[in-house]
Amino acid sequence: MKDLNQIMSVSDDRSIRVWALEGNSYVQKEELYGHRSRVWSVRETYDMIASVSEDATCKLWVRGVGKPFETLKGHSGKNVRALAAFNDFESQIDMLATGGEDGAIKIWDIYSMKHQKTLFEAGQGNQ
Repeated sequence: MKDLNQIMSVSDDRSIRVWALEGNSYVQKEELYGHRSRVWSVRETYDMIASVSEDATCKLWVRGVGKPFETLKGHSGKNVRALAAFNDFESQIDMLATGGEDGAIKIWDIYSMKHQKTLFEAGQGNQ
């Protein structure tokens, strides 16, 4: 479940950092590496972390493990820049939306680890 006293950051050095509020300042708690290129965005889901990168992937992480447990691929070309997480904590539903430079918006069910739908893909319409 989301901890309101924690924040996450991404960097050109391919890292994701998790920070926790201690007193009046944030202290780094985790440093995650697994992408091959700079990381553009990170979101917390029901029980994991999702990130997208210039390496055209979305990676899923479990807190405290230090490496990704799953890599979602489906965008063509380089760069998945946008990431949104849809969470329903009561029913434990987790969906991700990724947006790539290929013009596609893809919806993922992260419990089945499968691409569910492409909402838009340049020149192809809905799939």
